[in-house]
Amino acid sequence: GIRYFEESAFMSVDENARDHLELLPGPRSEKRHTLLGTLDYTQTKAGARLLGQWIMYPLVGVGAIEDRLDAVGALFSASAAREEIEKGLKGLSDLERLLSRLSLGKGNGRDMLALLEIFKRLPYITQTLAQFDAHELRDITQMLAPPQQLRDEIEAAICDDPPFTITEGGIFKKGYDARLDELIDLATNG
Repeated sequence: GIRYFEESAFMSVDENARDHLELLPGPRSEKRHTLLGTLDYTQTKAGARLLGQWIMYPLVGVGAIEDRLDAVGALFSASAAREEIEKGLKGLSDLERLLSRLSLGKGNGRDMLALLEIFKRLPYITQTLAQFDAHELRDITQMLAPPQQLRDEIEAAICDDPPFTITEGGIFKKGYDARLDELIDLATNG
């Protein structure tokens, strides 16, 4: 679901404070010498961005802080489940970037296969997350329900090794669409 950003729920950290406290990499500091560099054991680029947002916009509400601490504590104390989640996330493409490219019409068949891989791993990740009672983790589990119809459509349509650009053709599997097969046959065989 969509979450709305309510300014009153977060502390504002200005650029000067960020630089002096070395929260995030800046013009005078490397990532490894910052709070982000110390805390970042994320498995995906999207996770690293989210951690950076959490550092730059700390929660102020006691209830929200406790919910986040409950989630972190639950994951910390269940190392086997945490490792399973890490394994599921490791090497996944950046969903935000994929969706951005695709929504702007700049995606290709490989982006669609990367999206399919995310859809295939989500049930594994959500099944592991569902073991926890922490409110935040339950919310994440509900948000990660993959759209089965879209997954099936991508799997049926996109060939296993599509070209890098859409102008090369060869993105769609033969037999996916009879009219498309006919047009491809006419273009290649005249």
